[in-house]
Amino acid sequence: MRLKPEMMSRLFPTFSVLLTAAVLFASAGCCGFSSRWNALAAAGPRPTASDTSRWEGEWKSDRDGHSGKLRCIVSKIEYKFEPGSEPAEGLPTHSFEFSATWGLNFVSGYTIDMIVTPVTPEGDTQHFKGSFSIVVWPLIDDTYHAEGTIEGDSFKAKYHAEIDDGIFEMKRVRGKE
Repeated sequence: MRLKPEMMSRLFPTFSVLLTAAVLFASAGCCGFSSRWNALAAAGPRPTASDTSRWEGEWKSDRDGHSGKLRCIVSKIEYKFEPGSEPAEGLPTHSFEFSATWGLNFVSGYTIDMIVTPVTPEGDTQHFKGSFSIVVWPLIDDTYHAEGTIEGDSFKAKYHAEIDDGIFEMKRVRGKE
C-alpha cells in the first residue's frame, strides 16, 4: 500500500490527528498490558506452554530491517458452552497479547487469538496460527497473519501483511523478571 505525495499532503492534517489518537490509545493499552505482565510476574513461573506465560524478545521486519522490543502474554481462552454442546472446530484456543516498541520508542499493543496445536505428545512443542485486522482509516486497512512454534522456552514466529513481513523471536520469562 503506497500513497502518492499529493495524497500525503492532503491527508497530513488527518494523519496527524489519527497518529496522536493512536499513540494515546496505544499508551492506554500499554498500561493495562504492564499491569497484567507484573501481576503474572508476582504469581510466579508457569510450568507449561499451555498455561498463561510471559515471553520477551524482539521483532524484526524482513522488508527493511526495522526492529524493536517485543513482549507477549499467552493465555488459554476459556469458553463457556451450554451443557451437551461441543466447541466449533477451528475456534481459537489461546490469546496472544503483544506489546511492541517501534520508531522513536513508540509502544503499541494488539491481541491475536490463535489456534494452538501440540506437535509432540508431551505438549512441549506447539504450533500456533492466527490473524487480526488493523484499520487506521484512511491510511491502513490490512490483515496481519502470524504463524510459529513454541518449543520449550523458545518462541519463533513469522508475520505477514501487505504493509510488512518479518519475524518474532522471544524467550519465556520465568520468575519475577
